[in-house]
Amino acid sequence: MFIVITRSAFSPEIEADVLALAQQSGPIARAQPGLNSMVMHISHDRTQLMTYWNWARREDHENCMSSDEWRAFMPKWEALIEAGKLKFDLETYEVLDF
Repeated sequence: MFIVITRSAFSPEIEADVLALAQQSGPIARAQPGLNSMVMHISHDRTQLMTYWNWARREDHENCMSSDEWRAFMPKWEALIEAGKLKFDLETYEVLDF
């Protein structure tokens, strides 16, 4: 399995916009082959969004990120990042089977 954890930090003024984008991203990601699960979490102060993605393989995640559907959606997130309204971080992990 391949795990991706994304974190987005934002001001309370754009919380509704961020949550709307997050909600729109769900169906796009869930339609991609290899996604086992995707769970979103909001911080108690509602200024951070963390998403835990569980993929079958690294290639499945990479294929999703390069899909036409995802690439068409990403400019909305990128506009918030480029405007300095949203900080974004992505970490990836391989699952260890002991």
